Amino acid sequence: MSEILDKILNITLNGYLIRLNRNLDIAELKQHDIDKVGFWGRLMIKPDYGETVFWSKNATLSLIDNSPQNTIRPMPAKPKDRQAYTTTAFLSFRHDVLRGFTFQVMGSSVLARSIIEKLEETIVQSIGEASSSDPGHRKWESGDQELIVVPSGARRNGYIHLFT
Repeated sequence: MSEILDKILNITLNGYLIRLNRNLDIAELKQHDIDKVGFWGRLMIKPDYGETVFWSKNATLSLIDNSPQNTIRPMPAKPKDRQAYTTTAFLSFRHDVLRGFTFQVMGSSVLARSIIEKLEETIVQSIGEASSSDPGHRKWESGDQELIVVPSGARRNGYIHLFT
């Protein structure tokens, strides 16, 4: 694959276009409900020196053509609702340049797996089969970018990671 993954996938988070190596624009992130991780969040995430992390809770992810079938929206819980799940996303800027993106579906391992596997099918149709695959994840590589899809991890969450 000769094209860069972020341009092929055309990922948006709350309408914010994800382009690795993009410069940090805090005002634009705020317009899309993406905020800087606070003190307690940094303690949990433990970012590297020079790394600033932003996040969005109950985020909406779209890819390829932003159509409804290629969009993940959170379904917040109601009492006794087994179809509920939430989402969260993290953007990692190193020295004010976007280097990594993580999106997770949380709350139900069954739903997380189903949602991420459906999105994974769309990814395969767009960019082909993964360059490597294990029972727990699939990985695509192009240039200096990597995309890793984990339908349901150890914490019952499904993940999509894109990074340089």
